[in-house]
Amino acid sequence: MRVKLRPGTHFAPVRQGVHFARAGKAFVLAGPPTLYRLLDSRIDLLDAGTDSEALIAALGGEPARPVVEHVLRTLLAQDVLLDLDALTVPEPDPAAAARHAEVIGYLEARSDDPYRVLAELRAATVAVLGAGPAAEVLTRSLAAYGIGRVRADSGGAADALTVLVDDADRPLDLDAALAGLPSDAAVLPVHAGARTAVVGAVTAAGAGTGAFAAAVHRAAGWAAADPESAAPRPLSALLAGALAAHTALGELSGLDRGRAPAAVYGREARSAALAPPADPPLPRWEAVTAATGAVTAPTGAVTAPTGAVTAEEPLTAERLTAAWAPLEAPRRGLWLRGRDLDLPQVPVPLATATVVGTRTGQQPVRVAGWGTDRPSASLSTMLAAARRVAALHRDPTAGVPAAGATRDHWLLDGALRVLGPEALALAPEAVLGWTDLDSAEQRTLWSLLDEYFGRNVRAVRHRLPGLSWVLTAVTDADGEVRAAEWGPSPTAATRTALAAAVAQAQADPATRALLAGPADPAGPVGPAVGTAELALAPGGAVRSLAAELSRAAADRGGALRGERLRHDGVLGELPLFLGPVRLS
Repeated sequence: MRVKLRPGTHFAPVRQGVHFARAGKAFVLAGPPTLYRLLDSRIDLLDAGTDSEALIAALGGEPARPVVEHVLRTLLAQDVLLDLDALTVPEPDPAAAARHAEVIGYLEARSDDPYRVLAELRAATVAVLGAGPAAEVLTRSLAAYGIGRVRADSGGAADALTVLVDDADRPLDLDAALAGLPSDAAVLPVHAGARTAVVGAVTAAGAGTGAFAAAVHRAAGWAAADPESAAPRPLSALLAGALAAHTALGELSGLDRGRAPAAVYGREARSAALAPPADPPLPRWEAVTAATGAVTAPTGAVTAPTGAVTAEEPLTAERLTAAWAPLEAPRRGLWLRGRDLDLPQVPVPLATATVVGTRTGQQPVRVAGWGTDRPSASLSTMLAAARRVAALHRDPTAGVPAAGATRDHWLLDGALRVLGPEALALAPEAVLGWTDLDSAEQRTLWSLLDEYFGRNVRAVRHRLPGLSWVLTAVTDADGEVRAAEWGPSPTAATRTALAAAVAQAQADPATRALLAGPADPAGPVGPAVGTAELALAPGGAVRSLAAELSRAAADRGGALRGERLRHDGVLGELPLFLGPVRLS
């Protein structure tokens, strides 16, 4: 029995025997305290490769045979030892072993026939298309890994892999390069930009560059939104080349295929994997009509996103923010959270986020939200960020950007925002002063506006025919609307509108402008009409309001329609509903 200790194996004495750890797995080999000393005294033999007879002889002869054979069988079964008797290709000669020590260690740690894989690597050809620091490191690393031939030219696809390197110093048109390759050629795209570097996944040339471009755009968006996360050149390019070489090694050896794209970030040039998109990929958009729930996109059914909540379950801010956490994952997500502790948090908690650009040339945009506590402020901000994402994906003519935990919450969020200007244009149902307030909470908020912030306000209530929900606007003495909120009852709408007005009053000017709604033409359309009461509304209330709005739309000869952004090129299926909504 000939064996060799796999690289990366660690063992230490424990009370029950010897603790082994390798490749993320651990176990205890039971035995007396002398078992650890026995193994440790022969580590040189195990590292170099030995056989059971040599170990038995070194440990005292035949009396040691039962223990040695039991230990070796156990360690082989736990994949700690490499079975040299099972090899189909012998170990390389000492010169080759020294020349390719790094890759041999990689193969011995992962493969049951590492030297056969090494022979295959030495027979492979890899083409590197492109130039610059990343390509140079990539070419050197592939040669060090024992790749038989690394062709640094534009002579088309290689038999094993073609790496496409788009470098800031030496740009490469990836689409044009792919067009010159067979559709089934294995390709690995690499982007080494001025502020970002991304190593893609190995795909067929015929699959195109869509997924890789999405990863590059997301990394660029994060670098723009968070300048400290930008990776400096040429260090980022050098690391990208090294990562690309390691990705190529995993693919060619068959030991680490399907690696997710990776982004290089930060001044220290660290790397992080980008989550792969859903497999199989989902349609990017679904068109939904509220009246029937019918889907006009070719998906067959309206379904909830993976991991999303349903309207039948109690909605809480904590539950939703936890479910939507992937949307703000570093370097992968659609937005990053602001430094909320820099904002005034009393009397109404505030939160901000920065939405990264979703396409080349789009600049990051800040959004803000408020709530009755920190979790609800976070939820409000996430919904505001999701609406901004919807606006970045569709032009304003597509409808009002909306977002929600369920399909109905999303559609109603958009519908209420569409109807906001219409409701505000109607004659008010009531104009409320201090004596008209019907709860202590309303009076507290009113007092804050009047006595603490010096705002002389009034509350104006509006109601649309056929709609049970009401809209309350808080205005200054000159009639300028400071905040407007929908609610399922006059009391709820007034309370929420006053809270929104307090949030506006306490915020600094920049955050106040974000709470009031985007001012740039490319931002979401519509007035600053809030739907805070809708975000956590229970299923029964949501279904009732949906029926009312569907009837109202039908009376106008139209329907409540939405276009749901379902799939993101980096995150895969999105865990909430978002997209433009219109009444047509």
